[in-house]
Amino acid sequence: MSLAAVAEPIGQPTSLDEIVRSCSNELFAAYGVVATDTVTERGPTEFAFAAIIGFTGTPLRGTLLVTMTKATLESSNPIPGSPPREWIAELSNQLLGRVKTQLLSCGVEIYVSTPLVLRGQHLAPEALRVVSPIELNTATGPVIVWMESESPEGFQLVRQTSANDIPSEGDSFMF
Repeated sequence: MSLAAVAEPIGQPTSLDEIVRSCSNELFAAYGVVATDTVTERGPTEFAFAAIIGFTGTPLRGTLLVTMTKATLESSNPIPGSPPREWIAELSNQLLGRVKTQLLSCGVEIYVSTPLVLRGQHLAPEALRVVSPIELNTATGPVIVWMESESPEGFQLVRQTSANDIPSEGDSFMF
């Protein structure tokens, strides 16, 4: 089940893979985590924490998994001493929120569930359609993001609004 992309303005993500990658980089940069982005095929890795958050919509549904070491989690947390469990749940929620905003500009609306946090080692997804694992290498350890998604055969992301029409992170909306 492929998510093909069509022509879009230069500088805009053109596939679900690129949307997840750019949102991941932007999220960690917002919290002062300097990261280099690399694409890697990685086997099981030891991580202290993982957050899993699901989403559903028409025509796209799936899950997002974020894993990182305790040191990386602590270095990104703007509230020192707060529980790591709560912070990784919040990071996964914010990351999927950023992805959701980008998908809205393609006319795709998704609904997000509550994050589930795990502590463990050797976490690796087994999924039908996984965005290429995104590894952010930081000074305190790696962050890896996987996103599994399902969509109908032939589904394509088509940007329907310009980048200027997409809300910025933290914008308020009045209904």
